[in-house]
Amino acid sequence: MKKKGEAAYIEWWEQHKMSCTINHTHSAEMMEVEVAKVMFSCSRGRGLSYTTLFADGDCKTFNELLELRPYGDTSICKE
Repeated sequence: MKKKGEAAYIEWWEQHKMSCTINHTHSAEMMEVEVAKVMFSCSRGRGLSYTTLFADGDCKTFNELLELRPYGDTSICKE
């Protein structure tokens, strides 16, 4: 793994800095929530419905999806 400041990292960064952008500014925990919301919402337009969320004990993602109701009355369950 390359570490900031090391020559290998600097070389890698010079090759990738134009395509690497920040796309999330909150916590990693909230990144999981936001990605799930995007995935579930985008699936509607493709005629696909995710009806099961496989998740750990954390309820934030599941609760956000329940509030979002991406499929209207179609329920989502948590495994």
